[in-house]
Amino acid sequence: MSRRLRIWEKFPMDRKTFISKVNGLDSLTSEEVLIAQYFMKHYTMLPFAKIDELCKQIGVGKATLGRFLQRLGFSGFLEFKKQVSNELALTLTTPVERYEGARQADQGQSVLESHAKEIMSNMAKTFSSLSESDFDLAIVYMQNPRGKLYVVGSASSEALANYFYLLTTAAHVAMPMQLAAGLMRSASPVAGVVIACAGVANVSPIELAKRTMIPMLGGLLSVLVCSQVLI
Repeated sequence: MSRRLRIWEKFPMDRKTFISKVNGLDSLTSEEVLIAQYFMKHYTMLPFAKIDELCKQIGVGKATLGRFLQRLGFSGFLEFKKQVSNELALTLTTPVERYEGARQADQGQSVLESHAKEIMSNMAKTFSSLSESDFDLAIVYMQNPRGKLYVVGSASSEALANYFYLLTTAAHVAMPMQLAAGLMRSASPVAGVVIACAGVANVSPIELAKRTMIPMLGGLLSVLVCSQVLI
């Protein structure tokens, strides 16, 4: 066991290696399956997790988690977190580091020019995915609400959602911390949901809403989509 631990200390473990190690086990208990599934889904967040809260979210005991990690060759959760952190440190870069890398690659144009062209291309794609009738309908819903109008945005889109929310002064516009919980607690009818979306390549805002939000929120009267262009 100690030999395996020294090997892991030398080589950081990425998600692919973790999956490979799990698949290499002869069998998994139902609780170990839960742990593996959670780890694969939230891999990049594991270095910031606390074991008590982590076990609570997964629904397993600390001893069960510890035994599972030992089967993978780790002394415990702290050792596992260290290896995941080492791997992420190798893959994550700062904006300055990305700038230096692009500059050294000598692409024939400045980083600023390249970034400007990318922004213009994204804006053109966004406009091409929107219809004027849908835009006008969204305005109608926002001006004449039939109930609560929720504004949501995840990850980098949260800033867009916050900005849109701050631009409005109507009392019917809401921005709950958790959309699903907010909908269940709301006593008033739901007029719709404004979804802020940023940095999504080759997917229109409306298509993104269809894929991710509508199945979870079925029963809404309308889904209103808000992108950089609409704000």
